[in-house]
Amino acid sequence: MNIVAMMTSAILISAATGKMIQQRQFRGTLESIGIRYKLQLPLALGLPSFEFALAVALLTLPSNQIPGMLVGMLGVSFAIVGAHVLRSGRTIACSCFGLCSTSKLGLRQIYVLPGWVATGLLLAWRDRTWSTRTGLLYLSIVALSLAAIRVSVVTRLSIDASHDRVALNESRGLPQQIVVTAGIEK
Repeated sequence: MNIVAMMTSAILISAATGKMIQQRQFRGTLESIGIRYKLQLPLALGLPSFEFALAVALLTLPSNQIPGMLVGMLGVSFAIVGAHVLRSGRTIACSCFGLCSTSKLGLRQIYVLPGWVATGLLLAWRDRTWSTRTGLLYLSIVALSLAAIRVSVVTRLSIDASHDRVALNESRGLPQQIVVTAGIEK
């Protein structure tokens, strides 16, 4: 059960972080869905805040059934949005995970609904017996794991950008400016 709660928390934290970092893109998605302008900012801040709080509650309130039920309800709300977009016939970019997501809203949100509901039920009605202190440890593990993934992606992208700058300088006849330290190019 610990792994289900940890994985669900990781998904929620990753989604919340992506939406918070890419607020403009997320608000654009909300506008495309048809959310009125007055509600876009509260929803753009509220949904990721809710996802983050739910991730924390799943790990720090192990005996409480409400966070598990809210996971299932969150999945239902995503499926409703997917059905609305399908019915409208529009193609709307999904910003579920900020820029990490390249998919479109619609069928995917409906297809994953059983997974959301099953996970929510499993988390709500299975006995989670760890303490709040252990839950905080689990939360730390999740947060550090997600940070390590983000750091590795940013590092890879910065190395790629460095290579692009060198290639651009070479094409202009400018000197290369790469410093190699301990086998890592900068």
